[in-house]
Amino acid sequence: MALTLRESICSARKLPRDPAILAGRAELLLPRERELIEAILIRGQKVLSVSRMTGLSTRAVSNRVRKISNRMSSRKFLDTARALGFLTREDAALARLKFCAGVSDRKLAADMELSPYLLRRRLDRISAQIVMIKRFRRVAKRHGALVAHEKLAESYSQEKLAESYSQESAGGSTAASHSNWRD
Repeated sequence: MALTLRESICSARKLPRDPAILAGRAELLLPRERELIEAILIRGQKVLSVSRMTGLSTRAVSNRVRKISNRMSSRKFLDTARALGFLTREDAALARLKFCAGVSDRKLAADMELSPYLLRRRLDRISAQIVMIKRFRRVAKRHGALVAHEKLAESYSQEKLAESYSQESAGGSTAASHSNWRD
């Protein structure tokens, strides 16, 4: 017997079957993607019924759900989701749109009224912060959560991030602005 789309996606993409975890990940997606994931993976609706409601073909619906589930199970998505609470509000919103929702650089640059170069610099800085948060989380796992959590909170205080962001936007040198998030 063939597996349902939900079962085949959860097993092949290594997505959790727990609806609460899937719903939490779906919150990071764009609204139309979230609706598809909630309908098929969380509520277990059939692809045919979802395709009738959306006006898309069954193949288009299943392909979109597979594409979104691939993104939801990617390492970048998971690392970004775990780091959002440690980023500034603006950086968290940008990271969510780029790394979780999969919005293109061109659309982000146009929406934020930034040049592609400035957007790429900002995304690179955010990616570096996400990597550092991931490393701190790994240390927390090995050496006790309390000590590493205190280090993480201390090194990523909102004042320090705001300071590095203001230096970068004020035209500070790239080396000087990058040294702030390495400390």
